[in-house]
Order: sequence, then C-alpha cells, then structure tokens
Amino acid sequence: MKPTFKIFPRVRSIKQNGEVPVYIRVTINRRSRLLSLNLSFPFPDLLKHWDPNKCCLVPPDGDPLWLEKISRKYWDEKECRIKSYVNVNPLRLKQVNQELEKINTRARTTIHQYNISDKPLTLDEFESECMNPAINGNNLSFYDFAEKEIAYMKQTKSPSETIRTFSSLISKLKKYRDPLYFEDITLDFLRVYHGHMINKMQNMENTCSKTFRFMRNMINRAILQKIISDNIFDKFTIKSEPGKRESLSEKELKDLEDMLVKGTSKKYLDNVLKYFLFTCYTGLRYRDLKELRFVDLKKVMENGIETTMISILMHKTKELVSIPIIPQAYALIGEIGFMNQKIFRVSVNQVTNRHLKEITKQAKIEKKITFHSARHTFAIHCLNSDIPMELIRDLLGHTDIKTTKIYAKYTDNTKIQCMRKWK
Repeated sequence: MKPTFKIFPRVRSIKQNGEVPVYIRVTINRRSRLLSLNLSFPFPDLLKHWDPNKCCLVPPDGDPLWLEKISRKYWDEKECRIKSYVNVNPLRLKQVNQELEKINTRARTTIHQYNISDKPLTLDEFESECMNPAINGNNLSFYDFAEKEIAYMKQTKSPSETIRTFSSLISKLKKYRDPLYFEDITLDFLRVYHGHMINKMQNMENTCSKTFRFMRNMINRAILQKIISDNIFDKFTIKSEPGKRESLSEKELKDLEDMLVKGTSKKYLDNVLKYFLFTCYTGLRYRDLKELRFVDLKKVMENGIETTMISILMHKTKELVSIPIIPQAYALIGEIGFMNQKIFRVSVNQVTNRHLKEITKQAKIEKKITFHSARHTFAIHCLNSDIPMELIRDLLGHTDIKTTKIYAKYTDNTKIQCMRKWK
C-alpha cells in the first residue's frame, strides 16, 4: 500500500492563547504516526468556547459538527494552509503558510523518491527525512543547494560577476516561488515561469535564458553530486535571440575624444570617459581594466622601436594576453606611479554605465552605450582595419574564435568596400 500523509490542525488541542497546533499524520502499511510540526496559529472562534477554569473547550448545545465548521472556516484542507480572516496578522500568516508549504513539499518528495526507487519507506525514515531533512537528496530545496554551491564558488575564487549574477537570479526566482524543491522544477513549471517572465515581468528572451541557464547549471551540479538523477532541461529548450552589440563609429569615437580634451565640466565624467576610451583602444574587459596596474605594462623593442604592451592574465578566461598600447591609449595613462598601483580609478559597473549615459547624451550619441560597448568598439575597429580574425581573437583573449566571429556581422563597411572591387 502506498504511503500517505495528511497535514491538519488539531482543533481539540487548542492552547490557552487560542492557537491551534498543526500536525502531520503519516500512514505506511496501515500503521500511522502523528508528528507535531511545531507550528500553531490562532483560530479566534475557538476562544468563545474556551473554559479557563477547566482549561478545555466547552461545546455548544445542539451542534455536534461545530468543531468541523470552525476548522473549515480557518483551514484550507486542499492547499494545506491557514485561510486569511479579519484582523489576521498577515506577516505571520505568510510565514506559517510558507513553512507548511515546505513541509508539504518535503513529505511529497520523500514519498516520491522511495516510490521511484522501489525501496520500502518506514515510519522512522519518513520522520527522519521529512521532519529533520539532511542537506542532500531531493528533499533539499533548490535554493539551499544553489546557495551552498555559491558559497563553494566564493571559496574557490570564481568570478565575482558570476557569483553576483547567480545570487541575483536566486532572489528573482524566490519572488516567484518560495520554497522551491528539485521535484517542483517540472516541464510545466518552466513553461509557466517563462510566460510569467515575458508577460508579467516584461523580461526579454535573453534575460529569461539567463535565468534558465543558471537553473540548468545548478541541476547539472546536483546530478554530478548524485543528488538527483534526471535533468529536466533535456526536455526544455532554452531560447535566446541574437543580442544587439552597440559600438561607436569612427565619428562618435572622435567626438568623445574631443569631449575629453575640452572637458565635460564634471570631473567624475572626465574620469569615466578616460578609462572608457582606454578600453575602446585596448578591448579590455571591465574587471581586467579595474585591476590593471603599472606592473602590467611591459616595454618591448621591435625593429628598433619601443612599444608598451599590456601583459595580463585575463580574469574571466585565465588566458595570458599581450596588447600593444597605441599612442591614443598611452596618452590616457598619465604619470607612471608605483608598480603595484592601479592605473585608473574605476567606478563600479552600474555607476560607470550611469555616467556613460550622461556622457553620450552630452555628445548627442543616440545609442545605448554601456562600458562593454568599448570592447565591442575595439573589436569592430580591428575588423574594419583588416586585422586578421585570429589576431583579434588573441587581442580579445577569446578561447574560441567562434566568439570573435560574432563581431563579423557588424563589418558592413568592409563588405561594401570589398564588393566595390568588382568590375
């Protein structure tokens, strides 16, 4: 016989403060066990029947079903949750119902896992796994597992941008559903959540794909650790659309250069514009520019000409790159400081992008320019200058030339010039 359970309020066991304790009864092979959930909530109507002298409930005359009626008034048997009522404490109601949902999900998961493994479930095992869940198995919430993995990523010095993104995506998902267990992540859940992100949150398709890639990453980690066996993303296609990579034209780049020479009238804008232009000339990622120090500059002699090179281990790919610094970029460095001193005072990414919005508005550039647009600008100008794709890949520090080829579709200028060679 399949194990069953029921969560219910024990209305006959009302406490002196009018709160009703909630229990779970599990039945396995016709044997039952009653377990307290250590949760209780006030059912106001019961207080009318409480005799403080006898410390018990006094039933009304002529209504043998009075307790059942009160129970139905305050308890949703189908959803296993307490109903809202007048003058209820909404915060506490939400907290108690969230705990009830966790226990309900955990109980279902425990029984489901034993059913699919054909392993008999005992009352002791149910109590141990459902009431005192270990940090393993499908009874572990998706969030608990993901947060454990993020803690591990921090210990192993994973990119801070990735850690920050993963943490943000957990917060976003919690607003939609909390708690969330591995068993809850079904094909139907993914489809409904996708629709929610598109229609309710007004997310773009690529924003949705970022959330799903994060979830798939965590599920793959759980599979590797033998916590779960199936990957729902084998049945679910993550959609994405080609992103629009904004870059600056030669004229727009020249306009920003002139703006820096004249000054923007605000020192913080001048500072952002300076290191933004430096990235347009070097193609560095934000994290690599922020950590760039004078010790990373190397002098190289080539055909009797001295050239300054940037020589760094890229933070994202761990690839060693060497980038020649052109005169426009070198002029932005200024006076050489201590070897371990950072070259630029780089604001956090969000602040940088906010200031760039102000800068491009002053320059009358009608494009959505972010700091990463500088890297795109560098790539496009390299392509338009007929620099070989393989060399651009090395300058950008790409591990795969396919990533570099993404920029090729933006070289319409070069295509037009080449086609004009036809006679």
